[in-house]
Amino acid sequence: MNSILTAVRSLRRNPGFAAAATLTLALGIGGSTALFSVVNAVLIRPFPFRDPGRLAILWNEIPRRDIHEIGVSYTSLNQWRGQSGLITAMAVFEPANEALAWTDGLERIATTDVSGNFFEVLGVAPIAGRVFSDGDDHQGANLAVLSFEFWSARFGEDRQAVGKTLEMTGKHYRIVGVMPDGFWFPNKAVQIWTLTAANGMALSGHVVARLKENATIEQAQAEMSAVADQLDTRVRIVPLLSALAGKNTQRSLTILLAATLFLLLIACSNVAHLVLARSASREREFAICAALGADRRKLILAMVSESAVLSAIAGIIGLVTAFVGLRLLPVLAPPGLLRLEEADLSLSVVSFALGLSFVTWLLFGLSPSAQTVSERARGGTSTAQAVGAAAGPGSGSRFAGNYPICFDRAAPHRCRPSAAQLSRDPGRGPRHADRPSTEHASLFNEAQKE
Repeated sequence: MNSILTAVRSLRRNPGFAAAATLTLALGIGGSTALFSVVNAVLIRPFPFRDPGRLAILWNEIPRRDIHEIGVSYTSLNQWRGQSGLITAMAVFEPANEALAWTDGLERIATTDVSGNFFEVLGVAPIAGRVFSDGDDHQGANLAVLSFEFWSARFGEDRQAVGKTLEMTGKHYRIVGVMPDGFWFPNKAVQIWTLTAANGMALSGHVVARLKENATIEQAQAEMSAVADQLDTRVRIVPLLSALAGKNTQRSLTILLAATLFLLLIACSNVAHLVLARSASREREFAICAALGADRRKLILAMVSESAVLSAIAGIIGLVTAFVGLRLLPVLAPPGLLRLEEADLSLSVVSFALGLSFVTWLLFGLSPSAQTVSERARGGTSTAQAVGAAAGPGSGSRFAGNYPICFDRAAPHRCRPSAAQLSRDPGRGPRHADRPSTEHASLFNEAQKE
């Protein structure tokens, strides 16, 4: 604790250095933390599906005409199911917009029409009622499953909503279930999933598939390409994350985070140079204390404590900077970025910021401090003699060579001469025993201030 308080006092005596170092690190830590929060929300945080790494999106394409993401018919889907050995299940989904008839009039809402085994493929269970099944494709009934948000807003989380009827675009849908809070697909705007009797087995759209365990996208692509060749079609398989977040989102965010961390590394390098430049101005202090037998570990501890204080303050300001940056992200980020609204200062993000603060302390504080003190300690005695020579003619040599000086163990950086030792100065007499010379007094006062 004493080392920390001493470090704070030392930094207060050098506000320019402290401000420059702190702000440089804080901007680097804040930018890296804000971007990591986005990466965490978009790419790292688990999706609301079972084993999302095994899920993929399939669609038809015509490469020679540069036509991609063509919907898959229910007939083609059944043919794929019978010939694929690496895909355990496939379901069709097609986003849509429906006009919902409610008590206050018509309202346009986002829906998704799906096949009966859709929720089974995703591996998600409802919190009320049930989800669609394969048998529902052949029942000829219009069914609906509600999102938690829609259920909460329209029915007040009343479980009696299951079994009621909704009217959308002139059709009546019977509510059979409610999905858990946090579930969404294919985007967060969807409020209702429907199974329409008129579509039934004629439904076409994109396909979501679940791969067998340990099967890769490349293996599934090779197999489905062979199957599609037999059907005179072309099929494309992409990981679910890439399809939902965007083809280039994962790569772009990763590169951007790496670039931001590289800028933080440059900031650490700049601050390390500031630390080395400041230590050069404190050469007199280090040299005198080292020449007088000061413990090198204590000198290193003093400088490391200053670096730790700077890193801690920079980390706190960096978190504030990250918080402000996250508030600005919806305006600055490209539209449609998946789960951007979930970017926040969660425990994992704060832990990342604390880790960055610790790394910056290691990079700009620990190594330069040890290097500086070691260099000063190796040249301590000769440097102290040079300092004494600079103080005045003859005084430096007598100070360094003739005056043993008491080292206060309670304050390692304060070097004090005793009156008894000063009284041994040849030619000065007893009357000067309690009054050190002006040159010596100024030198010790400077050492004490440092």
